[in-house]
Amino acid sequence: MRAGQDTTVAHAVVEGEINRLGRFLLIVYLVETGLVLLVAPWSTFWERNLLAETVPLVDRLVRLAVVRGAVSGVGTVSLCAGIWEIVISVTMLVRHAGASARHGPGKTRPWIEER
Repeated sequence: MRAGQDTTVAHAVVEGEINRLGRFLLIVYLVETGLVLLVAPWSTFWERNLLAETVPLVDRLVRLAVVRGAVSGVGTVSLCAGIWEIVISVTMLVRHAGASARHGPGKTRPWIEER
């Protein structure tokens, strides 16, 4: 390999690691947010908060079942998005592992020619 190709390969590796980290953080965020928004409106924590205790209008709003259901719906959508991202990530890993098996160890990027 030439020096220019070394930096290109190194850049591609770093970029891949950053993409993986970003995808992992997105999955953690979506799943955690989804679970919290799905469960929190139906817990005692939902009714016992400073804003609800000091503002009567907010207290009446947070006790409405439709508001709780709407927040749980947003949580369900976030949780489903997180699960979908997990499925996509696993599929990409399986495809990557298949490409590694076909092209031999160390040749996971067959489009980069070694010289």
